[in-house]
Amino acid sequence: MKFIVNEISTNNGVILVVTDKELIGKKLSNDKIDIDLSIKFFQGCEFDKKKIIDKIKCSYILHFTGKESLKILKELNLVDNNKIMIIQDIPHAEVYMG
Repeated sequence: MKFIVNEISTNNGVILVVTDKELIGKKLSNDKIDIDLSIKFFQGCEFDKKKIIDKIKCSYILHFTGKESLKILKELNLVDNNKIMIIQDIPHAEVYMG
């Protein structure tokens, strides 16, 4: 499984944006949130799971969208199920690593 990853450098550290590859370009919405997966924020390079796990260690905010992406966070016990938003059947989570 390949993912699209964007690393955004800020004064506080790196925001790691990980999206399931097949979702790039789509727009998701529900009554609480809209996510446009076609904007630059979600664009990046293809990474595999191992490389994403390495990048998580150096990031201060994780921004994950998609069923496969969220599996990584769950496997690493980085997200609680009640912190995951579901937008048009697609899971999305943002995690502050501190």
